[in-house]
Amino acid sequence: MPKFLGIDYGEKRIGLATAEGGFGRAKAVTTVASIDDVVSFISEYGPFENVVFGLPRNLDGDETNQTRLAREAAGDLSDRLQIQIDFVDEFDTSNIARARLVDSGKAFKQEEIDAEAAAIILDDFLVGLD
Repeated sequence: MPKFLGIDYGEKRIGLATAEGGFGRAKAVTTVASIDDVVSFISEYGPFENVVFGLPRNLDGDETNQTRLAREAAGDLSDRLQIQIDFVDEFDTSNIARARLVDSGKAFKQEEIDAEAAAIILDDFLVGLD
């Protein structure tokens, strides 16, 4: 069964989410501190059919400095593991993730927002596969 990995890249934290089979909802898994940690995660839990990076943009849809950093991190990951990286627009995923967690009624930490944002990014990619 194919497995998929979603990544919400940030300078402080990197949210990770997975899905199996390409159907159903992606599951927020964890946050890590660096691309080295992502490499370790993929080595332990992979291989993944697709690795999907969220691509941040501003309100006008233009690329920003954060877009450049995400592309650089994705390129580094691709070069190190010889894998293809797919990109998905991550507009507003952190706000949607925060709202989902608030609606759950459980207390949560900032790190959980990043992992949930990665799940939203991966869900958006998987919808495109249908």
